[in-house]
Amino acid sequence: MIFSIKGSRVSGTIMAPASKSHAQRAIAIAGIANGESVINGCGNSQDVKAAIEIVRSFGVVVKEFPDKLIVTGGMKYPNSPIDCFESGFCLRMFSSIAGTFSNPITLTGQRSLVNRSMHMVEHALAALGVDCRTNKGKLPIKV
Repeated sequence: MIFSIKGSRVSGTIMAPASKSHAQRAIAIAGIANGESVINGCGNSQDVKAAIEIVRSFGVVVKEFPDKLIVTGGMKYPNSPIDCFESGFCLRMFSSIAGTFSNPITLTGQRSLVNRSMHMVEHALAALGVDCRTNKGKLPIKV
């Protein structure tokens, strides 16, 4: 068999997939900030969707577009427990944010998250002087 390979030119643009952890951080920061923030290209993973719903629980307005989010921040005390869905990263990040409020906030989760150990969160917040209680090392967490 004889193969012939000829040179050619390749051109175009490739959009790298969004980092869900960067997007979650950006959503949390935009939620804390006063005013409007625009977050471009954050993807639509379940963890990103969880972060959006969590900041909405804190009274933040999030407008979703195919290529961006517009977040009007200024978190307020939530009226109900914060559901972190299945996102362990959101639970860890938003439990520390909950610790900045003067009244207790309960964080919950779903499916596999309810079976994970929360001792790391409990110990980290306690080291910072934040009162944090779990259900025997599991969810829910009251901060």
